[in-house]
Amino acid sequence: MNNDSDLNKSKKLALKYLARKPRSVKEIEIYLTQKCFDKTAIVNTLEYLENLDYLNDKKLALSYAEYRKNFKKEGKLRIENELIRRGISSENASQALIALFKENEELNLAKLFAEKFLSQMSSQEPEKFKKKLIHKLKRKGYCDSVVLTVIKSLPNRIQHSKF
Repeated sequence: MNNDSDLNKSKKLALKYLARKPRSVKEIEIYLTQKCFDKTAIVNTLEYLENLDYLNDKKLALSYAEYRKNFKKEGKLRIENELIRRGISSENASQALIALFKENEELNLAKLFAEKFLSQMSSQEPEKFKKKLIHKLKRKGYCDSVVLTVIKSLPNRIQHSKF
């Protein structure tokens, strides 16, 4: 196979892959590597897509983080881990989170989640509820200080039960 047809095929496949959902540079690189394209074709395809602004890890990090924060009510830790797992650099992930989470915003999200959880689980005994809430908040990616603050803000009957 010649280099031009290889490059055209890799561009076409990458565009199809991007059409399904936004991807990171790393995700496209892995995808094309799995399709057995040579390094030159992959690098040229990535440059082509970046020049068209179809690949932009900073924009992807910001939009992905915004979605996870607003619709999934996830904390910074979970979002950052997901971004890094998708191949976004730590720097781009951190910048996106700094831009999205203003002071106390993560705490407010966690409190809203806890209130919703409380209304669904109100019939449980306080100790069980408290443990479940702590685990749920941690899985959602909230740091220990946020979890502790949320627990302290709960109604007295739940707050004073033992861990």
